[in-house]
Amino acid sequence: MTSNKPLQGKKILITRPKEQSEAWTEELQGFGAEVHIYPLIKIVSLVDSTEIKQALQQLETYDWLVFTSTNGVSSFFEACQKHFSGIAYMQKLPKMATVGPATTEELAKYKLKPLITPQRFTGNDLAAAFGDVKGLKILFPTTTIFREDLSGQLAKRGADLHKIPFYDTQFTPIEEAGKLGEIINKGVDIVTFASPSAVRSFHEKMLAAGIKIDGILLACIGPATSAEARKLGLKVDIEAENFTTAGLTEAIIKHYESVKKQASPTARER
Repeated sequence: MTSNKPLQGKKILITRPKEQSEAWTEELQGFGAEVHIYPLIKIVSLVDSTEIKQALQQLETYDWLVFTSTNGVSSFFEACQKHFSGIAYMQKLPKMATVGPATTEELAKYKLKPLITPQRFTGNDLAAAFGDVKGLKILFPTTTIFREDLSGQLAKRGADLHKIPFYDTQFTPIEEAGKLGEIINKGVDIVTFASPSAVRSFHEKMLAAGIKIDGILLACIGPATSAEARKLGLKVDIEAENFTTAGLTEAIIKHYESVKKQASPTARER
């Protein structure tokens, strides 16, 4: 990096839930950015659902436990801590797999490591990492808005999948779309997205409030989020190579450094 403050003067909008944005906000501010937070989604725990209680009662019967998001990890262990005495559930945990470095880091908070972590955030790579899954009983702690592509290949290969919502992903109220418009109209250089759900919520509010994003860069945490944006007709300008907020920060900095390099007199002479 050519500067300690490569994002000096840049206004960046974070669209994650506020409680998940504090560390990222500090990181971006450390690089000189002016950060605004407007949550587009909220996470609601479902730990008291009958489906979850039944799954936890049979926890030792599963061959694998697959986490595809940090919220999946946190909500699963929240449920375990509520429905088990002490840490008795630790002895019942099956083998674990995670998708993405952020999910692995979240699992590490419970002093646990996955046996499988595919390098890419796709259903094909997840299935390939498992190998032969025919007949294996797999628990997916997921959201009510589940991405079928992450489990589809495992199902096709004969796995016995149990996709159980441990949390609900809800859009923040459409009535608040005007607030989002106000933030953007005051001047934003980049809007960041850390999930496909955030993209959908943004698109919904953009249409409702007639928000214009001409000249604003859209930055996505990974290919799944980018794919959702493109599906809705949005142009993705920046995508993280490492699917974490730190990776997205790095991608944003690289983008501006590339723009600066192209604009330099030396670059123009070439």
